[in-house]
Amino acid sequence: MQPSSQIFQELSSFKRRPTQEILGEAETRYDIPGITSRLSNYRRLVNNLSRSVEAVDPSVTGRTSGSFVTEAQRAALVNKERRPLLEDLSKQQQALGETQGEYSLASGLASNLVSALQSEDESRYQKVLDRYNAARAAEQAAEDKRQFEENLRLEQYKARTGGGNEGGGIDLSGIIDRYLASQGQNNQGSLSPEEIAYTSVQKFLRGTDASIRSDYNATKKSADRGNPADKIKIQLYERERPDLFKKAPAKKSAPAKGPSAPKSPQNPRGYDFGRAVFSGL
Repeated sequence: MQPSSQIFQELSSFKRRPTQEILGEAETRYDIPGITSRLSNYRRLVNNLSRSVEAVDPSVTGRTSGSFVTEAQRAALVNKERRPLLEDLSKQQQALGETQGEYSLASGLASNLVSALQSEDESRYQKVLDRYNAARAAEQAAEDKRQFEENLRLEQYKARTGGGNEGGGIDLSGIIDRYLASQGQNNQGSLSPEEIAYTSVQKFLRGTDASIRSDYNATKKSADRGNPADKIKIQLYERERPDLFKKAPAKKSAPAKGPSAPKSPQNPRGYDFGRAVFSGL
């Protein structure tokens, strides 16, 4: 099995964690449920104490109505009963504020953790995808190299047996020998114009007719300006794909006219009457 096939199986079976699962993990790590529960309790206590404080005044008024209690005495009694409730209310409000701050901090941390975990999943998936693409590219490059060298050896055989240079112009035998010998030696920069041309043409010959024509036309312009490798490419294209690049037949030149007869008073225009009679004119 090709390495890319194995990695593709790993890629296909990769599953990102659901958002709710990641969110639950983040909330548990920062005790969001516990903080939320404490917030709810503090809010309930604050609300109950606030209502109790508000109920003190009517309660005292109801209990002292009809008695010999002055307004000052009634107000003093209200303040006395409210004092412990207000102290407790202040403590619970402070605790509520602190818990709200704790909740805001924990929520921010949990949100950051959710983003980090999602990015981690995406990063893991991308790494597998990068490995798959690299494996596919390496396999394609190896296959291209194999096919290219197979074609080179075929051309080498043709060149040595006389079947690869019928049209003349370029002897590929030596070019191919040097190319095959250079594989694995990191000396591609020393290729001759002939080797560069042959390598380029073989790559395009594996493509479509449209891509071949496009490269041929672009190469033709460069060859016309004197580029040696491109001049060779044009010859190779015309040899390998004569169906695409047929040379126009040379125009036949018109036969040269023979000398005119000398002019005379009897023949002022110089007609050659002998030739005219002979040709049936």
